[in-house]
Amino acid sequence: MRSQSPPLSPPIFIICCLGACSLLAGGAEVIISEFLAVNTSGIVDEDGNDSDWIELSCISEAAVDLTSWHLTDDPRTLDKWTFPSVTLNSGAKLVVFASGKDRAVAGEQLHANFKLSSGGEYLALVRPDGVTIESEFAPSYPPQYPDISYGAGDADGSTMQLVGPEHAVRFKVPEDESDDVGGVSPFNTTNFDDSDWNLAALGIGYATEGNDPYDDFIGSGGDVEGPLYQRNTTIYLRIPFDIDDSDEVTSLTLRARYDDGFASYINGSAILAFANPPSDGVYDYEAEAGSDHSDTAATALEPFAISLDSANLVAGTNILAVHGMNRGMSGPNMLFDCELDAQLTPTSGGSQLVYMTTATPGEENARGVPDLGPIIRYVTENPQRPDVAVQSELLITAEVTPSKDPLSAVTLVYRQGFGVESSTQMRDDGLVPDAIAADGVFSAMLPLTQLAPGEMVRWRVESTDRGGTTSRNPFFGDPLNSPEYFGTAATDPGVVSGLPVLEWFIRNPGAANSRAGTRASCLYLGEFYDNIFCRVRGGSSTGLSKKSYKFDFTPGHHFRFDLDPDSVRAVEFNLNT
Repeated sequence: MRSQSPPLSPPIFIICCLGACSLLAGGAEVIISEFLAVNTSGIVDEDGNDSDWIELSCISEAAVDLTSWHLTDDPRTLDKWTFPSVTLNSGAKLVVFASGKDRAVAGEQLHANFKLSSGGEYLALVRPDGVTIESEFAPSYPPQYPDISYGAGDADGSTMQLVGPEHAVRFKVPEDESDDVGGVSPFNTTNFDDSDWNLAALGIGYATEGNDPYDDFIGSGGDVEGPLYQRNTTIYLRIPFDIDDSDEVTSLTLRARYDDGFASYINGSAILAFANPPSDGVYDYEAEAGSDHSDTAATALEPFAISLDSANLVAGTNILAVHGMNRGMSGPNMLFDCELDAQLTPTSGGSQLVYMTTATPGEENARGVPDLGPIIRYVTENPQRPDVAVQSELLITAEVTPSKDPLSAVTLVYRQGFGVESSTQMRDDGLVPDAIAADGVFSAMLPLTQLAPGEMVRWRVESTDRGGTTSRNPFFGDPLNSPEYFGTAATDPGVVSGLPVLEWFIRNPGAANSRAGTRASCLYLGEFYDNIFCRVRGGSSTGLSKKSYKFDFTPGHHFRFDLDPDSVRAVEFNLNT
């Protein structure tokens, strides 16, 4: 299991591209690109605290020396906190914690001597003279909300996965130099004929021993023990992917699982990303990785930034070519699996100030919205499980406040099992079930009359203001990585066990029996997890009647497997049979 929200390594510098935004003063070289003023479940600092943070981005074509620059939350004291010796390369990002701890030591995590106000306040980056403002939110940034960051983004931008689990791949274990890069017919070019190569689904690899973790990542037709083990150390892969408009791609990230090394190309390019290159630097049909990559590290997706200038992307079909390498022909296992993600920004769009429901400290900003609409907080979550034998309703409450225009309506939307959604109005009038009139807490009774023992019921709260803007909680900003509902399940007297019971709710159980997987919900120790991802795990075991599964949880809603509510949570776990 992987623990939730590990501390950041000091300090954070990540290369990516960012367009100019309205935060710039004239001729600015560095901007405050994102900040989080109410951090409750995001990154933690070296002390393990959920400190607020400020992200800077260098938009200059050259590196910028930030030594003696300042951050401030007070327009009357522009030199409130001063940077130590720090250089920010072109395109790089730097995260400074706004914790009030006042730590300014070069090479370590940086902490300003002030915290950020959720109600909105002034925030600025100031040059060493203590007068020249480089980037600012003036007179103040707008109200901020838990785990929703604010800054420069593109409301119409999106992230697209170009290559993912079980993506089609052609592969060949070469026998001579003819297909080498630089050979007679280089395998990494777009016009290379791979029709006689083997066809499989990602990933590619083998394991000579049972219960090998690599089995989880070897796709259908991707077991290459026969042609590779004790025969060669090199394998060539060609992975096609499609792009509608290459001009809309603003960044590319390759994430790879590899044992032991690899080099990647796109459309006949030079090497774009690599790991553990051959000791002699020669990438030919007999090349082997220059060093080992541990089995544990090999199963984690490691990110590699891809240079767009070198990738030669085109509209239509593109080719990701990979030279996979093992460390020795007798290695007991080998693996290459990958994902390729693109950040897309419409060519007609531009950066603007937005709320981002997925905070991205040190990474390219996520898409967002300029107006959140009504602010919905403290929705009933993980209530005591109802006993439908004696209970026909469940009280749901939520605090709802306007962010701009007055409220028009607050609605409870609910769903029993996987049935259709129903809705009812929530009220703040002091009449049952509402407790106090006009206190900002809206109430409604969720009917349980059709709910069977053990069946789940889910809900969300929506609110519309008089300006026509509708918001919801859960926000459901990313259909593949965020919860859609809150929920619980009716108690089931037919389930009796002295052990904790994991209850798994899935619309199509058969859909989980592939590496492509499906979305589901689960309930454990009284906590409900919605829109999780689950898929079958293992290689040969997938054909058995009793299968093993992998469960992945959404950010901010990681799995608690211990009775202690403050225990470390898991991003994912394996359910083995």
